[in-house]
Amino acid sequence: MAQKITGLNGEIVAVASEPTRRWVVAFSTESDVKVLTFPEEGPPVEDAQASALTRAALNGLTERTPSVRAEFLRDTLCVGINHFQLNGGGTSAVLAVDLATSEVRELCRFDGLFTTPPIVAIDDRFVLAGVYEDQEQTEDWVGSVRVFDLSNRTQHELLRLDFEKDGVAVPVGADTDEDADWEGVRPLISHLAYAPPARRLYLVTQDPDQGEGNRIRAVTLDMDCRAVGVPEPLLHEIWEPYSPVVGGACASPHRDEAVAVMYASEWEKFVPISAMPGESDFLPAADLHVARAGEPARRLAVLGQLGVNIAFYDREAEAPNLPDRFRIHFDFGNAGSEVTPVIALGPDRYLIALFGGTLTEINIETGKQSVVERFGEPITALQNGFDPGTVFVGLVTGEFFTVAVPQGA
Repeated sequence: MAQKITGLNGEIVAVASEPTRRWVVAFSTESDVKVLTFPEEGPPVEDAQASALTRAALNGLTERTPSVRAEFLRDTLCVGINHFQLNGGGTSAVLAVDLATSEVRELCRFDGLFTTPPIVAIDDRFVLAGVYEDQEQTEDWVGSVRVFDLSNRTQHELLRLDFEKDGVAVPVGADTDEDADWEGVRPLISHLAYAPPARRLYLVTQDPDQGEGNRIRAVTLDMDCRAVGVPEPLLHEIWEPYSPVVGGACASPHRDEAVAVMYASEWEKFVPISAMPGESDFLPAADLHVARAGEPARRLAVLGQLGVNIAFYDREAEAPNLPDRFRIHFDFGNAGSEVTPVIALGPDRYLIALFGGTLTEINIETGKQSVVERFGEPITALQNGFDPGTVFVGLVTGEFFTVAVPQGA
């Protein structure tokens, strides 16, 4: 059952929660921010001072912002944000907003094109951010992970991503005259996810040019948040002609495991069928990749419902005699953030915000799937609640809900 909490101006793009203080923060595309406190009994109350502090911290960084990433580290709200301009370029930043002391710190700022830094909080001490920048101003964009120790205000680089292509190492200064035939692959980090039981950091990456696919790698962290060994490759997902979109990713707090939701780019997917589907039929609409260190990654088909959140048509009339004439379309409505967030509900259970505002639960061991709630509007943010089986949901309309998920829905 869904219960509306409040509304924001614009599209909700991020939600962060802090269980000890029972704080929830929601961000929107219109520079609107609300900090809510959820008492044990009674309705939530907005902390107007904390809301104003957070809005002020983001001032000047939120114009035309497509997405925001946010996580709590104790009383500190950590925010990854991108401010871009239509004439090209932009600035990415990671901020730390202490809601208890009202201190605001800028942890880093860099030229970030159209990327928003993914962030993850670890051990009530560290904030990790995925950075994609051209440090030497030579058009050699490189992805890396930076670690910010908020306890002693230091930072270090955890790792740098220089993947291989066709078994050849990416050269420094790729695409120069000496490497004229080289198309360097320098993937950007789309999501960071941390599995506490194994102190494992999972990185989900994309090739900005879409040609070399998406990857998931895992690296173990020591107590000082430094890498133990080299990142382990777990998945390389590549399609033709374009790589799939990573709509969401998360790690399990219960075991050494991470999942990523991927769907076909260009809002459409060619679908081989043996019979014409009927209205309301369930069809594969996205893939849930399950990654565990030391094991081959698994893929589960996530089902959408025809006429509800996916559309199916025969394109023979407009493009006759072409192969793969049947096609699925995904419904993101008018959402600026075309995302499919995913969160862990339990050891085997995940909740996916699928197209068309559909909350779908999937059990990765049994493969069972069920629809928990349909909103009719695209879901743009999803976060675990304070009580077992409750989640926070943000919509493209700016509406903000709590949803109670039945056990094994």
